[in-house]
Parts: sequence; C-alpha cells; structure tokens
Amino acid sequence: MRLRERTDDNREGRAPDAGGDGSSEANLRSMRLAGQSLLAAGADAIQKALSGDSESFLAATRQQGGQ
Repeated sequence: MRLRERTDDNREGRAPDAGGDGSSEANLRSMRLAGQSLLAAGADAIQKALSGDSESFLAATRQQGGQ
C-alpha cells in the first residue's frame, strides 16, 4: 500500500464536520489565544535572558590565548 492510498483511506473514515454548532470555531479561537499567550511568554523569557549590551558581554567573555 502506498502512502497516498493510506491518506485517502484516512479521509474516507472521517465524519463530515457539522460546522453549524460553532463549538469548533470557539475551540479554534481558544487554541489561537493559548498559542499567542505561549508565544508572548516565550518572547518575554528571551528578552529577560538576553543581555542589554551584547557587544560588551561578548568582549568581556572573549577567550585570550589557549584558555
């Protein structure tokens, strides 16, 4: 069986979406909000971890010779 045939088999087994109840739309909206919140938290953590002056940090930690 080829991969294409497997994906076609999976599509046939799915039930069609009702689409009219709005619960899937509300679920999608809540997942998007959760994703945006996660991205914002990650961006905040990155900003806290980075040095304000990267050039001076790199100069201070530069190895000399065979250290």
